[in-house]
Amino acid sequence: MAELIRCPRCKTALSPRHLADLEQCPACRTKTQAYIFPAWFKAPAPVRVAQHVLTEKDSSCYYHKSKQAVVPCDACGRFLCALCDCDIQGQHYCPGCVSVAKDKGRLLQFERSRTNHDAVALTMAVLSTFLGPLALVLGPAAIVWALWFWNRPGSLLPRTKARSVMAVVIGLASTCGWGFGTYKMFFDGGV
Repeated sequence: MAELIRCPRCKTALSPRHLADLEQCPACRTKTQAYIFPAWFKAPAPVRVAQHVLTEKDSSCYYHKSKQAVVPCDACGRFLCALCDCDIQGQHYCPGCVSVAKDKGRLLQFERSRTNHDAVALTMAVLSTFLGPLALVLGPAAIVWALWFWNRPGSLLPRTKARSVMAVVIGLASTCGWGFGTYKMFFDGGV
């Protein structure tokens, strides 16, 4: 058994065999009920221990710099120690890739790369400032791209939303500037 089940109010240890029905805590009389699965009563499986890095020639784990790497992640290539190695159907994955796959609801279809939508939007916005009247298309496209993909995961490494914000600001400025200039040129007879 992993640990004792305790009363949520007074923290008195309770017998897990009697908690399937609504029972009172012997100390504080709080009514408590818990559903306990059979795995609770089984002995825990042996745990693999990660080895410390012994020499400078040994690779270290991406997540634990002092642990020796034993295998690379099959999705992203990060080196993993025995603790971080998630062996799924003979494939080795790091906790980050497993977490991303789980969040997307497709645990067995791992990503090998991602489109950095914030960088695409920023590139379109910056190009719109230099391409004249084409900015009337690229500027709004950069804004739409940045907002459309706002909540999509970006790079495999954590990044802020600063590029998306800059893309929206530059796209707005470029569109307004070139739009005003085009209007003045065609409808006011020149700038």
